[in-house]
Amino acid sequence: MIKRSVTFKLFIITLLSFSLFLGIFMVGQTLFYKSFYLYIKKSKLENSIEKFSMMYENEKWDSEASTRNVNKFAVQNNSQIAILDENEDIKFSPAYGIVVETMDKTKLKILLNNIVYLEGFQNLKLTLGSQIEVEDIFHDKLNQIIYLSSIKNDNVTTGALIEGTLTSTSQTTIPQQAVINKELITAEMSELLSLKKISGKIIALDIPTQISQMGSYSRGLLESSIDYWKGLQLLNKIKIEPGKTNQFHYNNPLNGMDNIVFVRPVSKENGTSSEYVFAISSLQPVGEAVDVLRDYYFYAFLVALLFIAVMALLFSKILSKPFIKMNQVATRMANLDFSEEVPVKSMDEFGNMAVSLNRLSKNLGTSLNELKIANEQLQRDIEKEKLLEVMRKEFVASVSHELKTPLGIIKGFAEGVKDHIAEHKREHYIDVILDEIDNMNELVLDLLDLAELESKSYKLDLGCFPIMDLIHNVKDRLTKPINEKKLKLNLENEGEDLKVFGDLRRLEQVITNILSNAIRHTYYEGFIQINVQQIQNSVCISVENSGKQIGDDDLKLIWDRFYRAEKSRDRKTGGTGLGLSIVKNILEMHGSKFGVENTKHGVRFYFTLTSPSFTSLDLQKQVNLVLG
Repeated sequence: MIKRSVTFKLFIITLLSFSLFLGIFMVGQTLFYKSFYLYIKKSKLENSIEKFSMMYENEKWDSEASTRNVNKFAVQNNSQIAILDENEDIKFSPAYGIVVETMDKTKLKILLNNIVYLEGFQNLKLTLGSQIEVEDIFHDKLNQIIYLSSIKNDNVTTGALIEGTLTSTSQTTIPQQAVINKELITAEMSELLSLKKISGKIIALDIPTQISQMGSYSRGLLESSIDYWKGLQLLNKIKIEPGKTNQFHYNNPLNGMDNIVFVRPVSKENGTSSEYVFAISSLQPVGEAVDVLRDYYFYAFLVALLFIAVMALLFSKILSKPFIKMNQVATRMANLDFSEEVPVKSMDEFGNMAVSLNRLSKNLGTSLNELKIANEQLQRDIEKEKLLEVMRKEFVASVSHELKTPLGIIKGFAEGVKDHIAEHKREHYIDVILDEIDNMNELVLDLLDLAELESKSYKLDLGCFPIMDLIHNVKDRLTKPINEKKLKLNLENEGEDLKVFGDLRRLEQVITNILSNAIRHTYYEGFIQINVQQIQNSVCISVENSGKQIGDDDLKLIWDRFYRAEKSRDRKTGGTGLGLSIVKNILEMHGSKFGVENTKHGVRFYFTLTSPSFTSLDLQKQVNLVLG
């Protein structure tokens, strides 16, 4: 399968889509535009005829209103219209004109029908208030203008066409000329008519927007189509029915142009259909326009296709760019690389998708890191659990040994006392039994003490006291084991008045355990060095003993319960493995910094205690922080 980029696919889809749309539009317009145009033209004109007929029937217009509405219909529908009487002769038809007010305030209406020179009339640009001078044929008896010969506007006199012959004036006229066609004047009428010039101001103007409707051609088209309709009736090719609009096509014999004609009968007051609304509109030669459009569309399609190709390429690149970037980031995510993010450049669907992908990448990266950390912690916990299991076994063995030995001794000596063996040593036997009971009691008390400390339920009894007094008291109580091993104990301090803040009983237990541990592991005739010094707001206490160093592996585990660096079960050298664990819990409750390290001569334990300059409130906050 050929692999195509998303940019190429989007380009092809966009190009084909727009090209198909453009092609369908052009083909549809070429094939159906002419028919659509004719359909709309006929429908609108037929609806207008029906509305006009109903208004004419219902509103009972007079002559002036009828002429005004006929003019309005002709302008709005770009057609010729007439109202025919019962003899099918023109009763009302478009009548355009102007009203001129002369110097003596006489108002004369000048009809502008049957204009020959339309272009010249249009160039006159007549408006309300224009001063004009007209030359006309005036009916002296009726005192009205019969025919207009010429109009003078802006000091330019137009020529006139009289009986089909141009006067010498018209041969040299300039634009702004308007010529009116004039009927032949009979000899009888010539006695009542006279040629006059009238000057005045235009006070009323009724001129259609389509100036061609004022031409003699439009009037002739209307009259010839009416004659054609009459002929169709005589030949029974058309039947007039009340309330029904008839339509037919009429080809003008002068130019062969096709026209559409609508005829609708209207009723008088008595309900008889004796008048007609007759309208004719030219059907523009859209066929020629469509032929021209076919040639135009060929070149337009090529230009549009090129434009569409460029726009499709830009569109596909813009649209596919964020997808490509997201794909690159997703590929890196699939390879567990969450370091790269998709740039967010908008807040639309692409921007939301980029934000979601970045959030997914971040969450996956965070989850993976947390999973790695959790896995590492799990491995450590498993190792620690294994170690704890070993320690438990050792503890059980140690406790069993610690309990079994004194129990055996107690049983043996108790049986001796019972059997009255060596009566002279009876007191010694009883002392041995009591000593072993004390040892067992001490072991049980250590276990209970450690459990209480680890549960964090113990509350410290905080107070201020001299640390040197406490060290001297502990040293004095351990004088016997020190002398038995002939150990040299050195004590250095910065003053006997150094005070610390803490729980006196628990700190005595710490010093006792550390010093006892040092005595236990110091070689015969070795030394123990105790140092006490002030460090800022703390007092640092260290106990160093000569002897065998602790292995690196054991240094990490020495504070754990049940752990003993010395693997033998001899209590005199190994202990129970609970003392340092108790020390650790007590020092943690005091917020102390403590540790153990190998030195040149042996091993050194150290820990810090808060001095009185560090208030009890601060210490309690520190303790609470440690205890969580």
